[in-house]
Amino acid sequence: MNFQIKQTNGQYKAVVTSLNSDRLVEQFDEIEQNLVNSNISKGLIFLDLTSNNENEKNRYMEIYFDGKKLRDSTIKIASVKV
Repeated sequence: MNFQIKQTNGQYKAVVTSLNSDRLVEQFDEIEQNLVNSNISKGLIFLDLTSNNENEKNRYMEIYFDGKKLRDSTIKIASVKV
């Protein structure tokens, strides 16, 4: 597994962090299965792509999880205030 999932109680249901340079989008099937097995409910999932995109503006993304699938059409750059 090249990612880590942490459940949250905030705006996002979970944070998925890439642990290496592998693209998370290529691992969506495995991520979805992990979200389902962790009983993550419907809502936004935060994607931390720092390992992939380092200082790029798109290193933080968000995507909607419908309880079974990550909805590709909903992915967008997350608005993060540092």
